[in-house]
Amino acid sequence: MTLLAELTGDPASERDWEEAKASILQALEGGVSADYQGLLDALLLRIPERNSPLLFAADMVTAIILVFYELRDRAAAKRIFSNLRRFGPPGWAVLYSLAGFSLALSLVEKANRQATSLLLGYAQQFREHLDNLSGEDKARLSDFVYEVLRAVGL
Repeated sequence: MTLLAELTGDPASERDWEEAKASILQALEGGVSADYQGLLDALLLRIPERNSPLLFAADMVTAIILVFYELRDRAAAKRIFSNLRRFGPPGWAVLYSLAGFSLALSLVEKANRQATSLLLGYAQQFREHLDNLSGEDKARLSDFVYEVLRAVGL
């Protein structure tokens, strides 16, 4: 993405989106023994630097899913994943559900405290970005959520 596009908040170009998406999915598929902590840490550091609302949101949904992944063996988390899958692509409801889950994670005792604190700090901006994304970008992001869920086996 050009500097001008980043400064003006223009939507991510198709190339930028495809590169970011491929990078995240490749990192997820390369997770050693399903340990995604390194990727989660990198995402949490990168999120506030993202100038593109779509790329910010893509990093956020991935980070939220990875924090939930850490809780995957808990009964409540299993119910959440089945409900997320029920929304089915390309529903925007899954995006707003994940925005709410980022807040709910801060209340989960066994959740990664550092990650949930950072996600909580980014939650308002995430919601604003979701509200301002075009319908096309929301559909791309919604489809991406399901790709991330598949990549981590949820």
